[in-house]
Amino acid sequence: MTVRHLFGGNVRLVGTIAALGACLVIPMLIGGCGGGDDWDDDYYDPEPRYHDLTVILNVSDFAGDALGEVTVWVDQVAQSGKTSWQFVELDRNYPEEWRGFAANWIQTGFSVATYGPGDWVEIDVMVTKPGYYPQVTTFTVENYLPIDVYARDTFVMEPSVNPADASELRPKRKDKPGEVIGWEKKAGSAAAGSEAKQKDEPGQVIGGRRAKTSQTSSMFKIAAETEPSGYTG
Repeated sequence: MTVRHLFGGNVRLVGTIAALGACLVIPMLIGGCGGGDDWDDDYYDPEPRYHDLTVILNVSDFAGDALGEVTVWVDQVAQSGKTSWQFVELDRNYPEEWRGFAANWIQTGFSVATYGPGDWVEIDVMVTKPGYYPQVTTFTVENYLPIDVYARDTFVMEPSVNPADASELRPKRKDKPGEVIGWEKKAGSAAAGSEAKQKDEPGQVIGGRRAKTSQTSSMFKIAAETEPSGYTG
């Protein structure tokens, strides 16, 4: 699920309320609130700023071992590549603060659109696997961040006591949102090639009001898996 901050720090919302108030209070005194041309001239519709998002996850069992074959959902879309049974450590091709972080799912190819100062987009990322409780976290991408943005989080999957009970499979949201930072890649650098890294899946634009392409959500509908029939966040 994507949540968008529509008004860029409420600047546009406050201006709209003030203008409407003026129209209601003094229309008879000045003969209205001015022509429509003035309103159109003052309207600000910024062009989208697209951020290239890389999602990095550490998904393990209670023993701390990498848990493979976990399905990852980004913005309610199931990704084709599942988690690996082996961890890899992030190297110099990733943000310095995160080097050494153990990951078993790394995917690029997401484009997040923001619109002007103060705008931001919240992105839900969920992990599911038959026999385990699903979990979900949130990443926030803000307009001021550079083009290259990285998001990471850790999931410890808990076995489900009664997988047949749909109420037990309601996604549990993590108490704290995932980490997001911006880091400009150096020319010629390439992300670590490993079992954890998935192929790019171009075409998934997140938060775009004028998205170049669209992708229909297939939430929970993956062959050979028994998953909940819906997701409410």
